[in-house]
Amino acid sequence: MKKGDRDHHILYRPFHLASLETPMTIAKAILNHDTAIVPCGAPVSETVTVVKKDIKIGERLDGIGGFCVRGVIETHADMKKNKNIPIGLISGNVVAKRDIPNGKFLTEDDVVLDETTTVWKLRKLQDEVFS
Repeated sequence: MKKGDRDHHILYRPFHLASLETPMTIAKAILNHDTAIVPCGAPVSETVTVVKKDIKIGERLDGIGGFCVRGVIETHADMKKNKNIPIGLISGNVVAKRDIPNGKFLTEDDVVLDETTTVWKLRKLQDEVFS
């Protein structure tokens, strides 16, 4: 794409390689004092949890990259209204309270979250700041 004297290039990847991108971003932040993500205030969107297979009561759910759940973007307002669970909270020992059908957006009525995980504790702090 051309705009004036400058060339602009767009790179589209329908995926990301977090195992490579995370250490590179940390290195840039430390070595170059560079920012990759700058917060702009309260949350606007969330990646909420959707079941990608039928889950039985008592079944333990694996997290991101596993066989049980996937993430779908929602507005923060809709996440709060619908009581959806951010996908990052599906970590540690998360167990189904009831049978959950494939394709359902998870709520706290569906699972027992592991409140001992660091991500749960950090999320609780974030929610307190922006509530």
